[in-house]
Amino acid sequence: IQSQIRKFLVRRKFLEMKFSATKIQSVFRMVKTRRNFEEMKFAATKIQSTWRSHVVQLEFQLEKQKIVLCQSLARRFIAQHDFNLKKTAALKIQSVWRGHVTRKQVSQLEFKLKTSSTCIQRFWRGYLARRNFAENCRKIVLIQRTVRFQLEKLRYFKLKKAAVQVQSLIRGNSTRLQLEETKKSAVVLQASFRKFQVEREFFNLKMATVLVQAKFRGILERERQAKFLRNVIKIQSLWRTRQAVFNLKIQLEKIVLIQSIARRMICRRNFTEISRAAVSIQSQWRRHAVQVEFFNLKKSTIFLQSIIRRNFVVQLETLRNSAVKI
Repeated sequence: IQSQIRKFLVRRKFLEMKFSATKIQSVFRMVKTRRNFEEMKFAATKIQSTWRSHVVQLEFQLEKQKIVLCQSLARRFIAQHDFNLKKTAALKIQSVWRGHVTRKQVSQLEFKLKTSSTCIQRFWRGYLARRNFAENCRKIVLIQRTVRFQLEKLRYFKLKKAAVQVQSLIRGNSTRLQLEETKKSAVVLQASFRKFQVEREFFNLKMATVLVQAKFRGILERERQAKFLRNVIKIQSLWRTRQAVFNLKIQLEKIVLIQSIARRMICRRNFTEISRAAVSIQSQWRRHAVQVEFFNLKKSTIFLQSIIRRNFVVQLETLRNSAVKI
C-alpha cells in the first residue's frame, strides 16, 4: 500500500513537474518565437526600406538624367536660335555694307566717267581749237596771199568758195565723228551700267538663293537630328528598362536566396537552441526526479526501519513483561 501510495504521489508530483516544465517550455518557446519574429520583422523592414531607398535613388537618377537631357536640348535650341539670329544679323550687316561699298564704287565710277568725259571733251575742244587756229592761220595766209595777189581776185573768190565748202564738209564730218564717238561712249556707259545692274541683281538673287538653301538645309538637318535624337532616346529607354528589369530580377533572386539562407540559419539555430534547452531541461528534470525518488525512498526506508524497530522494541517489551510476570 505504501509503495502504491508513494508511487501515486511520486507520479502525481512528476506529472505536476512535467506540466510545469511543459508550461515553462511553452512560455520560453513563445518568448523565443516572438523574439525571433520581431527580429525577422525588423530584418524584413530593414530590407524593404533599403530596397525602397535603392529604387527611389534609381528613379531619382533616371529623373536627373532626363532633366539634364532636357536642359542640354533646351540650351542647344537657345544656342542655335542665338546663332541663327547672329547669322541673320551678320548677313544683314554684310548686305548693307556690300550695298554701301557698291554704291560708293558706282559713285566713284560715275565720277570717273564724268571726269573722263570732261577730259575727253577738253582735249577734243583743244584739238578743235588748235585745228581751227591752224585753219584760221591758213585762211589768214590765204587772205594775205589774195590781197597780195589782187590779180588773182577771181581765183581768190573761187578758192574762198571752195574753202567754205570744204570747211563745211570738214565741220560736218568732224561733227558726225564726234557724234559717233559720243554715241559709242554712251553705248559703252549704258552697257557697263546694265552689266552692273545685272551683276547686282545676280548677286542679290545668288545671296537670296544661298540664304533659302541654308535655311532649308538647316530645317532638314534639325529634323534629321530631332528624329535621330528621338530614336536614340527610345533605344536608351528600352535598353534601360530591360536592364532595370534584369537587375531587379537578379536582385530579387539574391534577396530571396539571402532570405532563405537567413531563415534556414535562424530555424537551425532556433532548433539547436530548443534542442539544447529541451535536453538540459530533461536532464535537470530527470536528475531532480531521481533525487526526489531517492529522498522519498530513503525517507520511506527510514520510516519502515523505525516502524520495524518500534515493533521489535514493542515485541521485546512484551516478551520482557511476559517474562517478568512469569
